[in-house]
Amino acid sequence: MKVTSSIAAVVALVFASSAGAWRLNAYQLRNSEGPKFTAGGPGGSGSACHSVGDLNNKISSIEWYSDDPTHHTRCCFVPFNGLGCTGDLGQSWCRNIRVSDLGQIGMDNKISSFRTDCYKPTTKRMEEFQF
Repeated sequence: MKVTSSIAAVVALVFASSAGAWRLNAYQLRNSEGPKFTAGGPGGSGSACHSVGDLNNKISSIEWYSDDPTHHTRCCFVPFNGLGCTGDLGQSWCRNIRVSDLGQIGMDNKISSFRTDCYKPTTKRMEEFQF
């Protein structure tokens, strides 16, 4: 009985961790306050463009979580000033980061969309960002 319970727990953990490789929490105010936009994705290899919903050009702080819990995927966050991932802001993050005041890096109220660039551990890009 204990073995079956342990196996079930491990299987549940694997499925739960594969459900989300990256997560963005974006806030209208500094210090992770005010209205919030949250997005997350499964990772895998490849890139995708995402909108920031109602916080278009209203984001003042962010929290970015780059890896799935099992470290099988890492995703980079690339913000853009325009919709549809246009208007590169010249910044990207490939590790977990919290920016409590985007104004300090000239990005306050400038994010309209973002791209996720996700990599598996076997790719050259992932090797550059080993844990």
